[in-house]
Amino acid sequence: MLSVIIPTNNRADLLQLALLSLQAQTLPADQFEVLVIDNGSTDNTKQVVESFQQQSVEGSVRILLSMNLNSKTKLITIYK
Repeated sequence: MLSVIIPTNNRADLLQLALLSLQAQTLPADQFEVLVIDNGSTDNTKQVVESFQQQSVEGSVRILLSMNLNSKTKLITIYK
């Protein structure tokens, strides 16, 4: 399986273009996963990913929300 990792922060418009591009490629959807790493976006990044998740093979698109608590610790929440 191929993993496509997309880091983002307040770039929902560009993220949507990237996800649409992945949706249009020729590799079967069950052969890759998309991991969106969101570093505390305040725009509609989460909604863009959720919309893409509804159109994709179940479990193939996940968003990981990362929030810097301090320089040594990070909190990561995984949404499936």
